Amino acid sequence: MLVAILYGVTGLLTLAHPIAVAAGLTLMLAPALMVAGTFRIIVSLAERFRSWGWVLLNGILAVLLGIMIVMEWPASSLWVLGTFVGIDLIANGITWSVLAAEVQGALAPSDSR
Repeated sequence: MLVAILYGVTGLLTLAHPIAVAAGLTLMLAPALMVAGTFRIIVSLAERFRSWGWVLLNGILAVLLGIMIVMEWPASSLWVLGTFVGIDLIANGITWSVLAAEVQGALAPSDSR
């Protein structure tokens, strides 16, 4: 019941102050992208798995997006959420597609003719 009340109050505040909420969410997105990107970079450099370069590139892109948010905040609050989240999702989709193709190729039975 407490969570329902919290969600309801948060929703009402969001509707009452959408620009302030967008600014706050944008500011929270910046460190989230930077931390996630840093972990991707560390993992790709520590574990040289197949297509690790794609994960490294994805991590670098996420860190750069986070830095760009911080540099332009709060002016970026009105457009950055959709744009940067979309860019990050596209980069993640490409990275996971490449990794899935690599895993599928590694698991395919070899032709022993």
